[in-house]
Amino acid sequence: MFCTQCGRKVPDDAAWCPYCGAELAPPDDWQDEAAPVDEWQDDYAPANDWDNEAEPSDETWADDSPVSGWEDDAPYMPEPHGKPPRSKALLITIFAVLGVAVIVLLIALNIKPKSNRPTAAVTPAVTATVRPSTAPTPKPTSTPKPTKEPASDDYILPDSATRRLTQADVADLTWEQCCLARNEIFARHGRLFQTPQIAAYFEAQSWYHGTIPGASFSNDVLSQIERDNIDFLVSYENATWGHSYY
Repeated sequence: MFCTQCGRKVPDDAAWCPYCGAELAPPDDWQDEAAPVDEWQDDYAPANDWDNEAEPSDETWADDSPVSGWEDDAPYMPEPHGKPPRSKALLITIFAVLGVAVIVLLIALNIKPKSNRPTAAVTPAVTATVRPSTAPTPKPTSTPKPTKEPASDDYILPDSATRRLTQADVADLTWEQCCLARNEIFARHGRLFQTPQIAAYFEAQSWYHGTIPGASFSNDVLSQIERDNIDFLVSYENATWGHSYY
């Protein structure tokens, strides 16, 4: 059971609050359970005697110290527990003061007095940019140009009809000159050429007189030395460049 004035718990059979002295109303069923019936009262207890025994004297509750705050009829609130000790609170305060002092000191060190001397302008240094060197790009091989027409009565290989050729005879020839030197052997015997570049080259030579079409030309008119030189030039051309120039 709780006191209706101070809100504190009191024994269920108490008629007065031992803390604030307020009279307590018994519960609804207390009279039925605790109080004897009229017959019992007549048999065992004298009339009006129980009231004097149950009611406490004024001196009994008056000496008890009242709970703070009961005068305002405020409900009882237990005091909070777990307050930090004074030593811990003092340490926290000291550390906070030291932290503030350190921050102020750092700010004071960063603030420097301005100098009255004029500050010289600082010219930014120019850094030269070094570009990575690039490897030279190989130039594509150009297509062989037609050999310059020789002078009148000039042969590429003048001795191709009289002696067998060697590697030294053709070492300095270009691909086109090697092809024209081979056809030069046929041109001496008056053969006509269907390839426009070959025909134009020999038509420009004063010693050339083409009269026999290629389809009618017979290799029987060639000497053995000329045939051997033709085979040598064909082999050299294929070994060096893979095929004939024209």
